[in-house]
Amino acid sequence: MKHPKLFTACIAVLSMSLGACGIHLESSATHLPALTGFALSRDASARTEAAAAQRAHSLAALASECSSCASSLEALAQSSQQRLDFLGGVWDPWKDQENTANLPQPEEVAEAPYRIEEFISWLVISARRDLRAASNPTTSSPEQSRQLSAVALGRYASAVQLAQAYAIDIDAGDQGVDALAQRFTQTTGATPNWLVRQGASSDLTLPQASQTTSAFSSSDEAAASTASWDCIAQTLPKSAVHTADFYEAETIENALLDRASRSLERGSKDSRQLRCSLTNTSPSDLAQASLRADVNLLQSDSQDVRLFGVQAALDDLRLWAGAPTVTFPAVVTLQ
Repeated sequence: MKHPKLFTACIAVLSMSLGACGIHLESSATHLPALTGFALSRDASARTEAAAAQRAHSLAALASECSSCASSLEALAQSSQQRLDFLGGVWDPWKDQENTANLPQPEEVAEAPYRIEEFISWLVISARRDLRAASNPTTSSPEQSRQLSAVALGRYASAVQLAQAYAIDIDAGDQGVDALAQRFTQTTGATPNWLVRQGASSDLTLPQASQTTSAFSSSDEAAASTASWDCIAQTLPKSAVHTADFYEAETIENALLDRASRSLERGSKDSRQLRCSLTNTSPSDLAQASLRADVNLLQSDSQDVRLFGVQAALDDLRLWAGAPTVTFPAVVTLQ
């Protein structure tokens, strides 16, 4: 692939997103099919992972003086490839057709940022963009929401782990990413579509779940997840006793109890057990249980419930990142 100028390369993949892989639409051979809605979101996510895998691999080759950094980058490249495979690859508009050489093709996948701080922040920004789409029930079904969020959460986890390897904050490159976006906008007159906010990248937040109670009171998912968070919190002291250097246990316990309380305040049915302890008490098992409870809310038809689950998952990926033996899967699913 030819390397474009830095400002074009760095504002990355998502300004060129077109649609979901594997989707074939009838169209004139002189025009690309038009893709919208979830198809567009899914291909944006796939293109992000394609660019992330390429950049992480190239940065790993340059990190000769930091073996742990190189290992983390290679791990990210492999995880991005797994997420790309999970999505089915980038969109091929002429799949299963012959003699397509002269047909119009989608733009090539652009390149992710070169500087490590900006690369990490770009991963975070794109994950939040995908989670916005996943939390909107008018544009994504529960199944589509789980698919898109599984990839976005995996990408966010990769960004957290890479930031740990470099001992920097996950938002350290926000200003650099903003500068790249501004240069792109000034040059082209268009705003890159991965920039889903106004102002600085640090202001990029998901919409907050409403305080209204109707969605939570009628949600079986909210009741089940609330009970799970409470049970995990009750199990954490036992886990801390049996796990050396599990210093994060009390912080995580308090966060889960607070989350359960906030869900109940929004009207979730209370199915907590007075005394509850999970059989598998390792930090890794408890982290996976907590993420399953978070992702469970993405099955809801309510945007408020989905948003609550998305924010819970982002919080958990940061909370559990430093716990002993805890690693996150490339794709964060209910399994």
